[in-house]
Order: sequence, then structure tokens, then C-alpha cells
Amino acid sequence: MLVPKVDFISAAGVTEPGVYRRGGPTDLITGMAHFTFDRKEGQFTLASVHPGHSVEEIVANTGFEFRQPAHVPETPAPPADWLAKLHGQVREQVAQTYPQFAASRLGGAIARIPRTKSSTANAFEVLRSSLISFSNDDKYFAT
Repeated sequence: MLVPKVDFISAAGVTEPGVYRRGGPTDLITGMAHFTFDRKEGQFTLASVHPGHSVEEIVANTGFEFRQPAHVPETPAPPADWLAKLHGQVREQVAQTYPQFAASRLGGAIARIPRTKSSTANAFEVLRSSLISFSNDDKYFAT
């Protein structure tokens, strides 16, 4: 569930005029949907709904206002090359950077990969270069 207000903000989505902050949100991927973020308007737009979910379900589980186009498409399945990268290189980098998460969510064997000094940088580079957004849906990480 997406709530109207959080207890802690790690990075602002929008800032007041005259304040410069690099970066910011561009997309929000959940287990049910994909949203895009308009920084100028400071608002999310529902971009697609994942298979097995509905717009009504998204509205019921989102505690803030968002734009909803007249037609919201179904989220397409990731291309085969993205899945191959997720199951291979990205999975290994995640296991190196977050071994406890990997042990509980990605299967124990891969979690025993030794952690290296550059593993965090490598994981972020792999993700950035792949332009992959993760959802909390385990089907993409099935062992």
C-alpha cells in the first residue's frame, strides 16, 4: 500500500524554488503498477498496471492523488535479454551487495558469493546500464 505521508523522506521528489538538488524520482514500480513522475507538477501518473491487477485495485491501495489516463495499458513482460541479465549478472551483484536479502529472496547458493569492495558500484552500474526497474514481484527472481 502506498500511503499519503511517510515518516521519513530520504530524498525530496520536488524542492522549493531556488534550491538545487540533483536527481529525483522518475518512476515508481510496485508489485501492482508502474507510475511515472512529473517533477514540474510534482505528481505521479499511472503508466501501466501489472498483469493480474486492476486500476480500481491500484486506486484502493494508493493513499495519494495521482493522474490516471483514460486508458491505462497492461505492463508488458520484460524482454528476454533483461530477464537473462536479471537472472545472471544483476542477481550476482545483488547477492554480493546485499547478502542477507539474497539469502532470503534469491536462494541461498548465490548468496555465498564473496563480497568485493567494488560490488556496490558494479551493481549500480549494471542496473543503470540495463535501464531495469525492479518490482517486488518474485517471479523475476525465481530460482
